[in-house]
Amino acid sequence: MALTVDECLIKQGRGTNEMYAGCCCTFDCVVTNPDDTRILTDVAIDFLSVDYTVSNFLIDGNPASFPLIVEKGATFSIQFTVCSPIEISISASLSFKFYDGGGTAGLFSWDFITIDTSTSVDVTSIDFSNVPIGSSASFLVTINNPTACCYEYFLSSDCVDISFDTAQTNLLCAATKQTEQGITVFYTPTTVGDLSCTITIEAGMCFNFQIPVTGKAVEPTSGGSSNGQKNKVDQTSTVAPCSPRTINNQCNTGQAARAAITSRAQTITRPAGGAGRGKGFSK
Repeated sequence: MALTVDECLIKQGRGTNEMYAGCCCTFDCVVTNPDDTRILTDVAIDFLSVDYTVSNFLIDGNPASFPLIVEKGATFSIQFTVCSPIEISISASLSFKFYDGGGTAGLFSWDFITIDTSTSVDVTSIDFSNVPIGSSASFLVTINNPTACCYEYFLSSDCVDISFDTAQTNLLCAATKQTEQGITVFYTPTTVGDLSCTITIEAGMCFNFQIPVTGKAVEPTSGGSSNGQKNKVDQTSTVAPCSPRTINNQCNTGQAARAAITSRAQTITRPAGGAGRGKGFSK
């Protein structure tokens, strides 16, 4: 048998490992010796691409030094950094070959390809439209990381009244199967006016997304509140009384009109002498 590799961000035989253009990623793999004790004498690193580079190759955190004794069933770690070119769709093949007294003790190979970051965030802009003061609106932004690398990304904004539901520093790793993460952006306006600002999602030199944010803070509808003060209604107009009302306390306009006519008629003064013919008339 030969040395085996596991618990690596890029697992042997996984296939093509994607990297964002112009990025460097550090990988850490565990190598196991399933056979009798080995004495490793050397390691050869071969990268079949002039566009990719590998650096900082370490064994158990130290520069490689031989001979290295690996007992049966024992493990050791290898760490290395891969940097991709800035061009898109460039591929490469990387291999590590360990040697002992009997020849090749272990061969590990991986393929890489560079990809564009343009589809890593699912929105290009955010529009909150009209949001009443004292309330909040939300918008979901999704970040996707299909690569073989872990990226630490940072959230920031020059926006007033904007907040996030996650920490402003996050780690997104395909190796931990967290290839996608949703970020909820909240807009909670405090003053009336237009919103026009930018949210930034950045991971070093690997990607930097500028997302324009727009919206408008408006006064709440009647009965709502603005800065803690209830909206006022016009109290200068005279409101005519309504009487009598129906059993449901609704205004019965028909009965009210008839009552007003009756009341008006009773104020008319009748002729002197009461009802009948007036003075000056004769049979």
